[in-house]
Amino acid sequence: MFLRPLTLQLEQLDVLTPIHKAYSSRLGFILQYENESYYRDFYRNPFTKPLWTSLCSMAILLSIIFYFLKKCEFRMIGGFECSYPYELLMVVGGYCQHIPPIEAKLISRRIAYLTFFFFAYTIYTYYTSNLLSHLVNDKDTGITLHSLAETHMEGVVADYIMMSIADYVSKNYCYLIVTD
Repeated sequence: MFLRPLTLQLEQLDVLTPIHKAYSSRLGFILQYENESYYRDFYRNPFTKPLWTSLCSMAILLSIIFYFLKKCEFRMIGGFECSYPYELLMVVGGYCQHIPPIEAKLISRRIAYLTFFFFAYTIYTYYTSNLLSHLVNDKDTGITLHSLAETHMEGVVADYIMMSIADYVSKNYCYLIVTD
C-alpha cells in the first residue's frame, strides 16, 4: 500500500526544487523475510533436488554432444569455428527459452536440436506453471500489526529520507506551507 502524504503548491516549488522528488515520492512499506532462503526455496519448489541435479547433468551432457556434432559438421562441411562455451550457453538458453541463433546444416544436428528444444519447452512450461500455481494458491492472510510482530519479516519504511526532510523543513522553515 502506498500513500502520497504531502502535496505542494506551485509557489513552494521555487524553494523546494532540489528536494522536490523527495516530497513528491510515495511512502510505502517493504515487507521482507529475514532469511533469504525463503526466496531461494520458492524458486526451487517446483522441482525436487534429484530433478534439478539431473537437469544440470543433462545440460552438461547435451552441451558435450552438441559440441561433438558441431565439430563433425565443421570437419565435413566447414563453417564457423566450434566452441564448447557457446554450446553450453545454447543449452542453458534452451532451458530458459532464450536460444541464441543456430546454423545447423547436417540433418542429424538439426534433429538433435529440435528434440532438445521440445524437451526444454516441456520442462520450462511445467516449471512456470508450477511457479504460477504456487503464487496463486499462496495463503492469503490479512496482515495486522500483531501478525507482523509475530512473523520473521523485517519492516522497512520506504522513502524514510523523505519523511526526515519533511519533518526538518516543517520545524525549521515556518514560511513554508504544506497543504494536503
